[in-house]
Amino acid sequence: ILTFFGGAIIGISELPGYLKANFTLLQRSGFLDSLLIQNELETIKLDIKFKHINKIETKRQEALRIDHLISSDEDFVPALISHKNNTFNSKIRLKGDLSDHWENEKCSYRVKLSNGKKLFGMSNFSLQRPVTRGNTSQFLFLESLRRENIISVRYKFINMTINGKDFGVYAMEEHFSKDLIESQKRRDGIILSFDEYRYWKNIGPTQNNFNLPPTYKSASIDVRENKRINKSPLLLKQRVTALNLLRKFQENKLQGDEVFSAEKLGKFLAICRLWNAEHAFAFINMNFYYNPITSLLEPIGYDGMPGNSTSTPYCYFAGEHENWVKHALRSPKIGHSYIKHLYAFTDESYIQKLKNELSPTESFLRKIFFKNLLWESSADIWKSDGTMLSYNPWITLESRIKSIRK
Repeated sequence: ILTFFGGAIIGISELPGYLKANFTLLQRSGFLDSLLIQNELETIKLDIKFKHINKIETKRQEALRIDHLISSDEDFVPALISHKNNTFNSKIRLKGDLSDHWENEKCSYRVKLSNGKKLFGMSNFSLQRPVTRGNTSQFLFLESLRRENIISVRYKFINMTINGKDFGVYAMEEHFSKDLIESQKRRDGIILSFDEYRYWKNIGPTQNNFNLPPTYKSASIDVRENKRINKSPLLLKQRVTALNLLRKFQENKLQGDEVFSAEKLGKFLAICRLWNAEHAFAFINMNFYYNPITSLLEPIGYDGMPGNSTSTPYCYFAGEHENWVKHALRSPKIGHSYIKHLYAFTDESYIQKLKNELSPTESFLRKIFFKNLLWESSADIWKSDGTMLSYNPWITLESRIKSIRK
């Protein structure tokens, strides 16, 4: 009955888009079940003084004007974060390169806890709406990486309030720090990334790294947590070695397997292909851990934005433009590792095991997100269409596997 009347009402062209979007949501498979689900997620409370909210809003207006965010440490403002009976002093700022993070009042934030405190084991993290990372898809992607012992940021969903106002479900995404390395049982080491400042300053968000000239080659290299590293003679030596590895890779002086762990990188590439998470390859998203035991770099799973396509958006081994993935795959060891793991990860028994382990949590989260979307703006609802409303990750994964196998 609901579907019939909802469909009839949607057919009335004069009906506002807001109601159309919500009636469409009501008709989606599984939505009615979501109304009965108990939201058992943890709740985080954020308290920010009015003058500091104004500073964040000024930065947001600037980002809206230039169509991307250029942030710095000067943008941080003090805030209090509460969870149950614990309150933490922190610094926060607006976060996110593109407007999906700050186009309305439900903004994304970067958070740093003060005095060495940790929340859920994290001292440095981001808070953002689930849709900015593809709803449950990012969870599935990162969990798949962890099951193969590939370093990936911790990713947790929470309920959030700001100054007493309910902002619904947010994703808590770990940032790059010592906590990340320790939580995944690695020895303390260096985390490197390609500097993205010049990309955003001079090129802008309208381009895609895979369609650009080899930007990664000319990018400077950032080292995470330099202040901490400067206090340790051992880490200082590791920093020199790690920087030299990545620089020589940029200069074509070293092959991929001389710079990266062929086993780890092959697995990483295969899991990205499995989940259509090639967004992680963009040089502005890539981070690498220098393993002091093997003296090689390992990829860190981060912003994969898994898509709903069955085919890859890029050719890994060939194509018109250079990129760091293609360069790495010129090493036969890495190429072999990628193909070997892609074959293993598309095996029916592997996928069934993955589904058995992850499907219950994914299903619970999906219902929570459905419920959270009801009576939201039409823009918020339509944003979730391709990653949740008309998308089932397991059905799409089945299709993708067939395409890969073929």
